[in-house]
Amino acid sequence: RRSSDLEISSFESDIEYFAKFYDPDTRRWLFDDFDWWFNDPGDSRAYVLLGDAGVGKTIIAAALAKRALERKSFGACYFCLHKDTLRSDPRNLIGTVAYQLCEYNEEYRTNVGGRSRVTTILANSALGLIELFTKLLQEPLGKCNTHSKRMLVIIDALDETNHESRKDFFYVLRDRFPLLPKWLVFFITSRPEETVKFNLKRYNPCIKICAGNDQDDDYYRQHEE
Repeated sequence: RRSSDLEISSFESDIEYFAKFYDPDTRRWLFDDFDWWFNDPGDSRAYVLLGDAGVGKTIIAAALAKRALERKSFGACYFCLHKDTLRSDPRNLIGTVAYQLCEYNEEYRTNVGGRSRVTTILANSALGLIELFTKLLQEPLGKCNTHSKRMLVIIDALDETNHESRKDFFYVLRDRFPLLPKWLVFFITSRPEETVKFNLKRYNPCIKICAGNDQDDDYYRQHEE
């Protein structure tokens, strides 16, 4: 599930495992709505799906990833997991997105110097989060064609980032990722936490509520309004 370098994770098995539980006869409205948004996101940088545990957010994320791979619009994916400290590590997030982008965007791969260069930069412990982000994502992506084909980065279960690293993880997501080229857009899932919504404001997100196990109907009515 991870490469030999501890700053990179591989999520192929997650996609395959969770996508097989997706029933194409369910949540059609969501996939249709996402397609409409993805084709013309305007000023929005993220499609955000909020819902309680058990409503199928991870299954939807995996199904979207598989579909994006088939349509050649896949950029990267990241599945957070509360009990796995690696999957809450912002260095791991940056490294994983960079490593996967090398696979699916040839121009970026050339600019960054390939996967070997990504691992070399990650191995430099003297580089902080900002330096890593600049060298691995901001600078090489900024050199790509400004009219590049739109690509999707999927981040699942944002609420599952653990307490110790959440502040830094949210900092990267809130203050750094929106600096990337607009042809790179995001699909993000989370439980409907106010902290998550606050940290995604810069994305001008298209937010959808997937009501599930919560007993407070007024809570979801408020979000829908």
